[in-house]
Amino acid sequence: MALIPRSGATFASLFEYEVTLDDVISVLGFRPLSKKDEALFRSSMGRAIGQWLMAEGGYQGGAKLDISDVQQSLERLAAHLEKADRFLSAADEGVHHVHDIEVASRLVSAIKENPAIGSIETAREIVVAFQAQAKIIAEGARVAAALLELTPTKAGRIRKAWLDEFTRAVMHV
Repeated sequence: MALIPRSGATFASLFEYEVTLDDVISVLGFRPLSKKDEALFRSSMGRAIGQWLMAEGGYQGGAKLDISDVQQSLERLAAHLEKADRFLSAADEGVHHVHDIEVASRLVSAIKENPAIGSIETAREIVVAFQAQAKIIAEGARVAAALLELTPTKAGRIRKAWLDEFTRAVMHV
């Protein structure tokens, strides 16, 4: 299982329902933090906790993204958009299967009922424009899936990036 390297930022707040930060500082015998130092500590600790939750998969069920899962989703998206392209192409001129014409006609009629649209011509233009964009997005999804094959992965333990941030926060206190 190849994981996608983490990217982005995460943040989580301290869990202070039973014990507050002031209580912990006091019990440890440290001097009380100034407002500025407390804000800095909370910010650093929030980043560390957020990174830790993401690294350990506790932030959300699918926090660790598997390359093959993302590739499959991109391929499914491309397939659905290609199927939509086929149906929607019947909204434009040309020779089309009677089933596709009926689907496109029903869709255009339903879109026309939207008060912001109001006319068959505007609804048809929207469907034709979407159909052209669907092709581009489907191609992009297939390219994105193929590019995931080139994603560098590392075997072994994942670096505990959160630990550096946690250490800096604690050292500040």
